[in-house]
Amino acid sequence: MRFNLRLYGRTSNGKPCQADISVYAHSQSQLEEEAKKAGETAAWRGLAGSDDWVPEGSQITVESVEVLKGKK
Repeated sequence: MRFNLRLYGRTSNGKPCQADISVYAHSQSQLEEEAKKAGETAAWRGLAGSDDWVPEGSQITVESVEVLKGKK
């Protein structure tokens, strides 16, 4: 099953950010594992309408996950 997710996180310097990802999973544990892997390579951007992108390789702590409805 395909899941479209929005990850909300914070960089090591405290800047809030988010990333949209899609993962395929058949169980809760597989979903968590796939979301973690996808979050490590996702294109993260700043929040609040910001078009600022988080530099690749930045340390990000995922704080919450939102399931997106419909197609991306």
